Amino acid sequence: MEVGRTVIGEGRNGRSRWETEVGKNVVGGRRRSKRTLSAVDRGWRDCYLATEVGRTIVGERRSSKRPLSAAAEVGKIVFGQILFHTTITFCHYIICELKPQSSVHLFTISKSQIALPFGPFSQMSVYILLLFHIYCFITSVVSELPKNSVSFHAIFNKKNANSNDELALLSFKSLISHDPYGGLASWGNQSLHFCQWQGVTCSKHRHQPKVTTLDLQALDLSGSISPSIGNLTLLHSLFLSANQLSGPIPKELGLLSNLHNLNMSFNLLEGMIPNTLSQCLLLRSISLKNNSFHGEIPSNLSHCTDLQIIDFRNNLLSGIIPASLGALNHLEQLLLSNNLLEAKEKDDWAFLDALANCSNIKTLGLSINRLGGVFPSSIGNLSSGLQILEIYSNQISGSIPPSICRLINLQILILGDNLLKGTIPEEIGILRMLKEFNLYNNQISGVVPDSLGNLSSLEIFSLYGNQFGGGIPRVIQNLTSLNILSLSKNYFTGNLPSFLGSLLSLEELYIVFNNLVGNIPPALGNLHFISQIALGFNDLEGVIPYSIWNLSTLQYLELQVNNLYGVIPPSICQKLPNLLYLLLYQNQFYGPLPTSLSNSSSLESIDFSFNSFTGKVPTNLGELKSLYGIGLEDNRLEARDSSDWAFLESLANCTNLKTLDLSGNEFGGILPSSITNLSTTLSFLSLTRNIIGGIIPKEIKNLVGLSWLNLAGMQLSGNIPPTIGSLTSLQMLDFSFNEFYGEIPYTLGNLTQLNKLFLQYNNLSGHIPPTLGHCNQLELLNLSSNVLIGTIPDEITALFSLKYGMANQVSTKGDVYSFGILLLEILTGRRPTDGIFIENHSLHQFVQMALPGQVMSILDPNMFTQTEDHEVDSEIQVINNKTKHELECIISMLNIGLLCSKESSTERIQIEQAFKELLEIKDKFYKAIEARHS
Repeated sequence: MEVGRTVIGEGRNGRSRWETEVGKNVVGGRRRSKRTLSAVDRGWRDCYLATEVGRTIVGERRSSKRPLSAAAEVGKIVFGQILFHTTITFCHYIICELKPQSSVHLFTISKSQIALPFGPFSQMSVYILLLFHIYCFITSVVSELPKNSVSFHAIFNKKNANSNDELALLSFKSLISHDPYGGLASWGNQSLHFCQWQGVTCSKHRHQPKVTTLDLQALDLSGSISPSIGNLTLLHSLFLSANQLSGPIPKELGLLSNLHNLNMSFNLLEGMIPNTLSQCLLLRSISLKNNSFHGEIPSNLSHCTDLQIIDFRNNLLSGIIPASLGALNHLEQLLLSNNLLEAKEKDDWAFLDALANCSNIKTLGLSINRLGGVFPSSIGNLSSGLQILEIYSNQISGSIPPSICRLINLQILILGDNLLKGTIPEEIGILRMLKEFNLYNNQISGVVPDSLGNLSSLEIFSLYGNQFGGGIPRVIQNLTSLNILSLSKNYFTGNLPSFLGSLLSLEELYIVFNNLVGNIPPALGNLHFISQIALGFNDLEGVIPYSIWNLSTLQYLELQVNNLYGVIPPSICQKLPNLLYLLLYQNQFYGPLPTSLSNSSSLESIDFSFNSFTGKVPTNLGELKSLYGIGLEDNRLEARDSSDWAFLESLANCTNLKTLDLSGNEFGGILPSSITNLSTTLSFLSLTRNIIGGIIPKEIKNLVGLSWLNLAGMQLSGNIPPTIGSLTSLQMLDFSFNEFYGEIPYTLGNLTQLNKLFLQYNNLSGHIPPTLGHCNQLELLNLSSNVLIGTIPDEITALFSLKYGMANQVSTKGDVYSFGILLLEILTGRRPTDGIFIENHSLHQFVQMALPGQVMSILDPNMFTQTEDHEVDSEIQVINNKTKHELECIISMLNIGLLCSKESSTERIQIEQAFKELLEIKDKFYKAIEARHS
C-alpha cells in the first residue's frame, strides 16, 4: 500500500498531491488555460477520474442517502474496485513506457529503467505491482462486503470453494437409477442452493457452507453409490439405510476424515468392506447390517479408536473375528450375528480375550455363525458392564462355563441352538439382573439349580429341546416376573404342578413334548394375562378345567395328543373373544361340537381331529371370517341330506379358508355341489373315508388354489371330469377306491406340479394317456386294479422323478419304498394321504422328527389295547407298559421303515436286508419278554 501511495502522491492528510497541485489545473472546473495536455497529464487525469469514480461507487463520496440493496452493494463493490485498481495499474504501465522528453519532471526516465525518487524501478516491478493490485482487489471486495449479504456466497463461493460439494451430490444422483418417491427431485434445481436439497444439511466452515449430513433413509432408491461421495470432506453423518442400493462401498469413503456416523443397512450392497474405512479416524458408529457383504472383517478398523457401535449383522462375512477389535476402548456394541464367521480352534477365540479390554461394551451379538469348539471360559473376562450376550445358533460344545456368572449386569443371555452339554452352573443365581435366560436346543441335562430362584427379574426362561428330566422344577415358582416359560421337548415327568398358577405375570406357557401325566390343574385359570397355553404331546388326562374357558386373554390353546376326555361345554367360547387357535386333536373327547365357536370371531384354526365327536357340524362356522384351517378328521360326525350339509355352504363365507379336512367320518348322501363355492384360497381338501356318493361336479375347476385333493375311499362314480386339469397347483390327487369309470382324462397332463396320483381300484378303462409324461415332478403313480388296456407309454416310464409306479408292472425299488411306507402305516395308524401330511410334510418326515424321544406320541394307540394274560398274544400286550427293551424294538422297526422309504431310491436298503433286520428285532423282542417272565 505504501508503494501505491507514493506513486499517486497521497499525503498523510488523506488527499493526493496530484489533486492539490495538478488537479486544479488539469481537471478543475476553474481551469482557464487552453493548452493541450501532455500524455503524462492525461494519464494522471484519467487516474484521478477513475479513482474518484471508484470511490464514489463504493460509497466514499456518495451523496445519495437512499440505501442500496444487497445485490446492488455487491455490484457496487465489484465494479468500483475493479475500476480503481485496474486504472492504477494502467497508469504505471503508461508511465513506464514514456520517453525522457516528458514535460513532467517527477521522474527521470531512460530506456532501460525508470528512476523514482526512492530508487530504481525496473520493468519487472511493474508486473509485480500488477499482481499486488489484483490481491488488493480481492481483499478490498471481501472487506467492503456488507455483513448481511447472503447473495455474495451464492454468487462467489458457489463457483469456487463449494463447487466440490455440489458436484459430489450431483454425481451421487447421476448413479441413482430409480427414485420412486422423488427424494432427489430437488437436487440440481438452480433456484435452490444445494444446502436446501432434500436430505442435505450444511453448516458454515470458514464462512462457507459445507455438507455435514446426508440423510436419504427409506427412500427406496436404486442404483449404486458414487465414489465422489468422498469429496464431501466435512461430512459428519451419512445415512443411506432402507434403500435398494447395490454394488460395493466405494473405497473413496476413506477420504471422509470427519465422518462420525455411517449407516448403509438394509440395502443390496455387496463386495468386501473396504479397508479404507480405517482412515475415518473419527468414526463412532458404523452399521452395514442386512446386505450381502462377504470376506473378512477389516482388522484395521481398530484404527478408528472412537468407534462405539459396529453392526455387521445379516451379511456373508467369513473368517475369524479379528482380535484387533479389542483395541477399541470406547466400543459399546459389537453386532455380528447371522454371518459365516468361524472359530474352530482355541486360537480362533482370541478375539474374546481381546474384547476384555473393551470396558464399555454392553452388547455382544455373535449368533447364527459357524463358531465352534469348546465354549471358552474367557467369556467371564468380558466387562462386568455387559448387558446383552447372544451366541445362539452356532456349533459351540462343552458346558456353560461358570465364569459367565461374573457378568453380573447381564440382562439377556441366549446360548440356544448349540451343542452344549453338562448342567446349568449353580452360580447362575448371581445374575440377578437377568431378564432372559434361553438355552433352547442343546443337550443340557441334570437338575435346575435352586439358585435360579434368585432371578426375580427373569421374564423369559426357556429350556426347550434339552434333556432335563424329573418333575417340573419347583424353583420356578419363585420366578414371579416370568412372562414366557418354555420347557417343551424335554423328559419332564409327573403331574403338571399347581404352582404354575401363581406366576401371575405369565403370558406364554409351553410344556409340549414331555411325559407329563395327571390332570390339568384348575389353578391355571388364575393366569389372567395368559395368551398361549401349549401342553400338547404329553399323557395328560381328565377333563379340561372350566376355569380355562374363562381366560379372556387366551389366544392359543394347544392340548393335542393327550388322553383328555369329556364333553366340550357348548358355551366354551362365550368368554374367549381373543381365541385364535384351538387344537384338541388326538384325544378322547366326545359329544357334539360346541356351537359357541362363532363367538370367538377371530378364530383362525380349529382342529378336533382324532376324537369321538358326534352329531352335525354347526352351520354358524361360516361366521368365522378369519378362519383358514378346519380339522375334523376321524370323528363320528354325520350328514345324511342336504340340510345336514348346510355348514359346507356357510363355509363359502370364509374367504381365507385354506384347509378343510372332513375325512374319516360318517358323512353320507350325495356330494353337494356347494363344495365348488368354497374359497379360491383353499389349498387342502379331504373327504376320504366317508360314505359319500354322486359325481364330482365339473365346477371343481373353481377351486384354483387346491394343491391337495383327496376324495378316496368313498362311493363316487361317473367320469373323472376333464376340468380337473384346470387345477394346475395340484400336488396330490387321490381318487382311489371309488367307482369311477370311463377313460383317464388327458387333461391330467396339465398338472405339472403333481407328485402323487392315485387312481387305483376304480373301473377306469381305455389307454393310459401319454400326457401324464408332462407331469415331470411325479413321484408316486398308482393306476392298478382298473380295466386299462395297452402298454405304459414311454413318456411315463421316462420320468426320472418317478419313485414308485404301479400299472400292472413291478419295480423292485418301488416295492422297497412301498414296504417301508406300509411298515410306518402299521406302526403309526396313519396313511400317507392323511390330512396332517400337507405341502412339505410326509409320513416319512412325521416319523423321522419324532425319533427317538417322542416315539410314543406317534404310535397307533390301538397297539396298546390291553389283553388278558391267558390269550394267545399275552406276551405282546405288555408293550403297553413301555419298557425300555420293547420301545427299542419299536424304534428299530420305525427306522427300517424310514430306510426303506428314503427319498432317493439309491439310498434305500435292499428288501432282503430289511427282512433280515426285522427277524433280528423279533428275536430280541421275545428274548426281552422271556427275561422279564423268568
